[in-house]
Amino acid sequence: MLCRVTLLNHLTMKLTYTLTPEEKLRYASESLNDAITKGFSTLSEAAAKLKGIMPGIIQGFSATKEAVVLPDIVPLDKYQKAFLSEIESVPYTELRELRAFVPEGVSVTYLEYLKTLVPVTTYLKDIQRDVTSPYLFLLAQMVSDVNANISTKSEQATYEKLKSIRDEAYASLAKLYEKNSYKAVTKVGAVVERNADWKDIFTQLKSCVINVESVNRESIARQVKQCTDYLEIIYQNLSKDNAKSTSQEAAQNLAAGAYEVAQQLQFFSTTYYRVLALNGSVKNTIEHIQKSI
Repeated sequence: MLCRVTLLNHLTMKLTYTLTPEEKLRYASESLNDAITKGFSTLSEAAAKLKGIMPGIIQGFSATKEAVVLPDIVPLDKYQKAFLSEIESVPYTELRELRAFVPEGVSVTYLEYLKTLVPVTTYLKDIQRDVTSPYLFLLAQMVSDVNANISTKSEQATYEKLKSIRDEAYASLAKLYEKNSYKAVTKVGAVVERNADWKDIFTQLKSCVINVESVNRESIARQVKQCTDYLEIIYQNLSKDNAKSTSQEAAQNLAAGAYEVAQQLQFFSTTYYRVLALNGSVKNTIEHIQKSI
């Protein structure tokens, strides 16, 4: 019997699941939303619920700074003039069968990919102004101004708009990939339809690189750290006074805001790596063409 119990305990330990930072934030936000749906009878009830989910929010949000730890992207400026000059006298028909490279799974031309990628990077270049700075300000108010904790102003519309734009962008980008494909090698004819397209490819890719590199990632990482510090202070204040008044709007702004900020930073990180991968693919294609001609 002892052996069976020991084995059962061992199996139970094996099945223990550790939540990711994203899951901790999502579950905390969903838990609060469920409670709001049922309704709080007093401001102290909202405060007690917020206190209960704060550890998950703090642990989950603090990890989001990793989303902006990214490698630099080297623009392809040094290739442009020489490459455009070299292919000017070479017929497209001689180039289209040469080997070319794409980010894994991409099934469209470079320009088709850039048609979607350029506006996404243009939108994300203002992520600090539109996303992290407002959330930092919101938390700073909750720490320094008692009235901010009982405010009935809701940020839900702002957060829903962020999610809507993000979901739409993810869906648009997903259409550019072949399902379950990891292919990264193709032919020039599959990524460039004519030699004249190369000038636009250079121009649009440079715009993407400038957009994502213009984001001050170190500053955002500092803001995430500041936000985490404020969240810790808010949690400490709630722990010291269980009856502290908190409106459901303020609680929701804090919880949903933490999740949406984290999601936007992950969106930026994913987009950044898309630009990095495309930049590398175009560079490899150019080098192969140059060697071949």
